[in-house]
Amino acid sequence: MAWWHQFPVPLRHLAGVRLLAMTGAGGVLYLTPMVFHREAFSASSVGAGLALAALAGTVGRLACGVLLDRGWRASTPLLLAVACALIGDGLLLVSQGFGSYAAGQVLLGVAAGFYWPAVELAVPLTAGSLPSARGFALVRSADALGVASGALIGALLASLGGLRGIYLVDISCLLALLALLRGRPLPGGQATAK
Repeated sequence: MAWWHQFPVPLRHLAGVRLLAMTGAGGVLYLTPMVFHREAFSASSVGAGLALAALAGTVGRLACGVLLDRGWRASTPLLLAVACALIGDGLLLVSQGFGSYAAGQVLLGVAAGFYWPAVELAVPLTAGSLPSARGFALVRSADALGVASGALIGALLASLGGLRGIYLVDISCLLALLALLRGRPLPGGQATAK
């Protein structure tokens, strides 16, 4: 336990945020193609959805950068990411056709775009006097553990015949993340954080 307490409390909070977010995202990232392959989507349709998510993620990253450069707290883009991901997961949970699949993928892409710049900026802002390299090592370890846990949960759901449950896992993690961020917002880049 002494190892954990060497990190500042805000950085430990950030690691928890990232662990939770990646636990929900892990199954979605790795198993969404399998979900829609089982729905008899062609490989090109599944790939098109993934490409749309990547393009939307680029737009989300640019928008997040603008918000952070204006001094917004890192929590604000994360809350926007949570909202987009909740809607995207909801669409993917019930999707039977390409239109709702593509819309869900676009929303998850935008969510990822808002998420990553904000959580990366938050590392040096929460590390205090600790070298930021150690802070990045902690939070990226939390990311890896979360993705692995989420993928494992998704694999278990698949073995039980409930593969679409990955979206319910992500929704649950997103709601918990929302509560964490509302209870303890992440810092902003400037003194006038919004």
